[in-house]
Amino acid sequence: MEKLFGPQEPLPKYMTKKNKSYHALGMIEDITERKNAEKELQNSKNFAENLIQTANVIVVGLNVEGEINILNKAAEEITGYTLNDLKGKNWFEVLVPKDKYPHVWEEFISLTQNGQIPKTYENPILTKTGEARYISWQNGILKEGNKVTGIISFGIDITERKEAEEEIKKLNEELEQRVIVRTSELSKSQEALLNLVEDLNEKSDELEKSWQSLETKNKELETFTYSVSHDLKAPLREIDGYSQILLKEYEKKLDAEGQRFLRTIRESALHMNQLINDLLEYSRLERQTLRPTAINAKDLVETLISQKKTDSNFHKFTIKANIPNIEFHSDKDGLTLSLRNLIENAYKFTQKSAHPEIEIGYLDNDSKHTIFVKDNGIGFDMKFHNRIFEIFQRLHRSEEYEGTGIGLAMVKKAIERLNGKVWAESEVGKGSIFYIEIPKIHPNDNYKL
Repeated sequence: MEKLFGPQEPLPKYMTKKNKSYHALGMIEDITERKNAEKELQNSKNFAENLIQTANVIVVGLNVEGEINILNKAAEEITGYTLNDLKGKNWFEVLVPKDKYPHVWEEFISLTQNGQIPKTYENPILTKTGEARYISWQNGILKEGNKVTGIISFGIDITERKEAEEEIKKLNEELEQRVIVRTSELSKSQEALLNLVEDLNEKSDELEKSWQSLETKNKELETFTYSVSHDLKAPLREIDGYSQILLKEYEKKLDAEGQRFLRTIRESALHMNQLINDLLEYSRLERQTLRPTAINAKDLVETLISQKKTDSNFHKFTIKANIPNIEFHSDKDGLTLSLRNLIENAYKFTQKSAHPEIEIGYLDNDSKHTIFVKDNGIGFDMKFHNRIFEIFQRLHRSEEYEGTGIGLAMVKKAIERLNGKVWAESEVGKGSIFYIEIPKIHPNDNYKL
C-alpha cells in the first residue's frame, strides 16, 4: 500500500492484524452542474410563485377534491380570507357552495374527471363577510404525466360590470313600462306626450352614463387581457428556455423518463403560449374595425394554399381549388382569418388518411357568396354540429390532434361580424364540408354591422 499511496499514518491496533494495515478507498463525483441546474429550476419555480403572489389578478389552485392549496394576495383581498384560513378547506363548501351553485361544481368535475377542455365562465363567490362578488375565470388543468392533479384558475372581479348590466336591464324594463303607460295616455292628453318625451330624455341620459361605465369596464378588461398575457408569457419563456438547455447540455445525464418529462414540460409551455395567443386574437376580433375592400377570391385562396407548401407533409395532399376569378367586397382580415382556419382544420383532420384530399369551391346566388372547404378526413357526428363552433370545445383529445379549440370559434365570430354565417356537414369516417356565407355588397353600399 505504501508503494501505491506513500507512507501512511499508523492505524489503531483494532484496525491492524498481524502487522498488516487496512485502508479505505473513496470515490468522488463532481455534481456541480447538476446542483446548478437544480438551482436554476428552483429559481424559475420561485419566480413563478412570486409572479402568482404579486399578480393583479386572482389566482386560486385546487386539487381534484376541490381543496384549496393556492390563494394569492389578490384573492385574499377579494375573499377576505388568508391562505392559512382556507388551506386544505374545500372551495365548494366555503366560497362557492355546491348546493347553492351546482353548475360550478359540475364544471369542476368535467375539468378534473371527464377531461373536458377548460373554458372561460363567470360565477359569484361568497366572501368572508357574506357578500357575493362576481368573478370571470379562466381555468387551466394541472397534470403529472397524464394524471390530472387539480386546476389553477385566474380571475378578475367583474362585480361592477355585472351591476352596471343589471342597472341597464332594469332601466330598459322601466323604460319599456313607461312607454306602454305613456302610449296609452297619448289618446287622452297632449300633455302625456310631452311627459313621455321628457322621461325618455332622462332615461336616455341615464343609459348613456351606464354605457359609458360599461365601456370603461371593457377597456379595463382589455388592459387586463394584455397584462395577463404578458405576465404569463414571461415564466413560460423561462420554462421553455431552461428545458431546452437541460435537453441540450444534460441529455446524456438524464434517463429516458427524465428526458420525456422535460419534453412534456416544454410541449406544455408551448401549448399554453399558443393558447394565450389564440385567446388574444379571439378577444381582438370584437374590437377590430371592419374595413370593406375589394378582394380577389381566387388570389386569396391560392395564397393561403401556398403558405402550406412549407409543411413537410404537403406533398402527400391533393388540394383542388375551384374558385372563379371574381371580386368580393368585404373585410379582408376577417375573411382571410376564416378561410385560413378552415383550411388548417381540414389539413389537420385529413393528414392521417391514406390519400388525403382537400377541395375548396365556390357557390353563387343572387345575394350571397358561399365558399366551402371539403375534406376526406375523419369527420364527426352531426349531433355535435353546434358544439364545434363554441370556444374551447373539441371532439378529440389534444394528444390525438393538436390545437386549442379556438379556431372554429374565431371563424364563427369573424363571419357573423360580416353579417354572414358558417355551418358544416359531416359523417364519421367520410370527411366534412365547412361552408362560409357572406352577403354580396357593392362598394358604395352603406356597410354596417
